[in-house]
Amino acid sequence: MAPRTFGIELELILPAATDRYVLARELNAAGVATTVENYNHQTRNHWKIVTDASVPGGCEVVSPVLSGETGLAQARTVCQVLNRLGCRVNRNCGFHVHIGAQELNATQCCRLAELYRSNERHIDAFMPPSRRNGQYCRALLNGDLSACRTIGEICLQLTRGSRYYKLNLQALQRHGTVEFRQHSGTLNAAKVIHWITLCQAMVELASRDTSPDRLPEPIRLTGKAAICVDLATRPGGCTTDDIRQATGWTKTGGFNHAIRRAGLVLRKVREGRTVRYFATQPQPSVAVGPAETLDHFLTRVGLDAGQRNYFLNRAAHFASRS
Repeated sequence: MAPRTFGIELELILPAATDRYVLARELNAAGVATTVENYNHQTRNHWKIVTDASVPGGCEVVSPVLSGETGLAQARTVCQVLNRLGCRVNRNCGFHVHIGAQELNATQCCRLAELYRSNERHIDAFMPPSRRNGQYCRALLNGDLSACRTIGEICLQLTRGSRYYKLNLQALQRHGTVEFRQHSGTLNAAKVIHWITLCQAMVELASRDTSPDRLPEPIRLTGKAAICVDLATRPGGCTTDDIRQATGWTKTGGFNHAIRRAGLVLRKVREGRTVRYFATQPQPSVAVGPAETLDHFLTRVGLDAGQRNYFLNRAAHFASRS
């Protein structure tokens, strides 16, 4: 299945004699559609450069919804342009990542919160000290998640309803994303891509909330319901237009019902203005509690050896400076 969609926010310091319009012009020249806007929380189909009151003399470069290698390539290009222009970061800057997660329910959000909170010390190990409990990326509260039945209740227990914590689940209600706010400001493409990958992996792990003994038995469907299952289980998934063309339906409520009847899990991936649907078998649950070591945590979330070594080396770097 395709990796989850993502979006990034790069806080930075502008070089002397350069303004946001210069950045936008250079990014457009590099093939990255970009506009200058006032500060806002609107999701665009292009990159935007907005003001940021938390970074004196700086601004924030915000991506549209991105996905796959194409999205990562755009992020690399943006970092290259910003570095070439002499932009920089300091300890006031942050790098925020939004991961597409609109299908997560309250149980899965609790799993994600517990995964992050119980392994916070491991994540802190490869972050600079200023990002271990900062003004805009505070440590998660030790609230009781056991009785939470809604995302709003989870947010109150973790963050007292504020978004200025390392994990911002409020974004799920507003944007259909989970926001990871802990990473320090950076214009280094390798750092950007590794953190995106880890954030995607954490959300994916948390979404696996079906225990092996509760996996539903496959149900054989017929007629248009079977057509829906066939469409959604193709490697490339399907779109609403695919469903309507194959079934003759004008509305697609029957599609969701068919996927549920088949005991499958449905995920939506946004590609520009198009939404693509993928259906898969539920996966067994994996533990989200505290891992013994950073390497154990990284292995648990599914990172490969190269990705694990990157974070282990970062942790060793900060340990040597303490």
